[in-house]
Amino acid sequence: MLESGKRIGYDYLVVAAGHQLDYGKVDGVEGKVGRDGLYSNYTRDGATATWRGIRSFAGGTAIFVEPKGPIKCGGAPQKIAYLADSHWRRSGVRERIDQRFVTGKPVIFGSPYYRPALEEVMRRKKITPVVSHNLISVDPAKKIASFETSEGETTMEYDFLHFCPPQSAPDFIKSSALADSSGYVEVDRATLQHARFPNVFGLGDSSNLPTSKTGAAIRKQAPVVVYNLLRHADGADLAVDSLEYHGYSSCPVVTDYGKMMLAEFDYSLKPTPTLPPWEHDSRIPTYANWLIKTRALPVLYWQGMMRGLA
Repeated sequence: MLESGKRIGYDYLVVAAGHQLDYGKVDGVEGKVGRDGLYSNYTRDGATATWRGIRSFAGGTAIFVEPKGPIKCGGAPQKIAYLADSHWRRSGVRERIDQRFVTGKPVIFGSPYYRPALEEVMRRKKITPVVSHNLISVDPAKKIASFETSEGETTMEYDFLHFCPPQSAPDFIKSSALADSSGYVEVDRATLQHARFPNVFGLGDSSNLPTSKTGAAIRKQAPVVVYNLLRHADGADLAVDSLEYHGYSSCPVVTDYGKMMLAEFDYSLKPTPTLPPWEHDSRIPTYANWLIKTRALPVLYWQGMMRGLA
């Protein structure tokens, strides 16, 4: 059923509804983002305001926040922290800044293969990691952020705060029969067929697949859905005849201007490197990876993925 009330029948349903940004779950931010030291670059205007805030910041406490739940591109909250650090160093103000990365998760990165390398990036940049602190409210007037921890609520004062908003599957998914207990479309992790409705398939951020929510992941999921839907329509039993998705995802983590680490992994969180083919250790940020991020991936996305060609 559409918002207009129109009903559309189907033989097969493919659900790829994305992720919604739940800014309302952080008290105090409504109408305050983009000024007075409070930023979030998850909208076009928000990204512009964040860059303006980074350029004008000259000293104090800078906090970069990641929520505890699933988000689009798990490395994104770190990327903006690293790019801000690079800009502040080039501007000569970094020594006057106490920079912290605060995450609601118990570790700074899910894959244990790449995590030590990213911890080393933070040590090199003198960014203090703070784990298991989930942002619940902000007082923009007093510049105080409140966090939920296992020991109760705690606060931090800030001069600059960038936060990744909490995120979830769209509300219309949560309230539907398609959702599991977490609110995401309940699909088989290999075939991407719905666990309870054989003529429904799901992929992308709104699905309950236990892997990072990235464009790279959906690029691998899409051919699986196409193949398995067509086979099911032909009467095949997907338990014995199907194409399987193994959880591939990748996070291109920009660590500096001109450097990027390409973290690629599957359901096991072990590395599954595909790019670049000449790289011996994918945990090393390189200029070659930076070129992939800035030159190759936009072409792949707009000219390949969005046109159904890659």
